Amino acid sequence: MRGRRKAREIALQVLYGLNFVDIDVQKALDLFWGNFVAPKTAKEFAAFLVQGTCEHKEELDKLIAGCSDNWSLGRMSKVDIKYFASGCILSSSTVMIFRRKLL
Repeated sequence: MRGRRKAREIALQVLYGLNFVDIDVQKALDLFWGNFVAPKTAKEFAAFLVQGTCEHKEELDKLIAGCSDNWSLGRMSKVDIKYFASGCILSSSTVMIFRRKLL
């Protein structure tokens, strides 16, 4: 379980950094791994979260904006938005895993 916690922490750090630089997601991950180490499973899960969050940014922004009463995305901190978005990716992947196991 510690690997997944570490992966979520890493994903949030990479997503936060992507707010300030205009680079490819994979390049951002490569830069991160050039400076930090983590178990292979944490790296894979962090990459999944980062890539999923970036690929579905528009959908996730709409979902978050629709769930937040009296708060526009512009009023929220970038960290909060990325945290909620990666949580949505995590939740949707969990649903897909359960769905695969049932079928």
